[in-house]
Amino acid sequence: MTSTLLNIAGKIDLETVAVFEIVCRAISALDIPYVVVGATARDLVLHHGHGAKIQRATHDIDFAIEIPNWAAFNALRDRLCAEGFKTTHAQHRLISPLNTEVDIVPFGQVEDKQASIAWPPKGEIVMNVLGFQEACDSAEWVRIQETQS
Repeated sequence: MTSTLLNIAGKIDLETVAVFEIVCRAISALDIPYVVVGATARDLVLHHGHGAKIQRATHDIDFAIEIPNWAAFNALRDRLCAEGFKTTHAQHRLISPLNTEVDIVPFGQVEDKQASIAWPPKGEIVMNVLGFQEACDSAEWVRIQETQS
């Protein structure tokens, strides 16, 4: 990651900060590199960081996690469930204790040469994760709160 820091502390609601805090703490405890992606990333940087208008509001938070194997994904999912998150029919989607949808999308050693992942156990559900490694490698650091609880 780059050493750039965008400080948006105090600009997003406290419930969203709380969800970020739980998820980021769980990911960091497992020493998993990650990046926030999707519309949430766009809103954090462009809207809250630089004042651009939001074109379309989103209420979920998408995390891309760089993992060596599916056991690492399951370990993170289990840790989040121990923190009060609930599973859904979609393997990558959890519901936070504050009712926020959180998507955890793995990339890294679990992807194939076409930058796709095939979800276990049968590999019937396939997702493209093209660009996630580059996004993680060059992501801008964003501070969402001044102090940690």
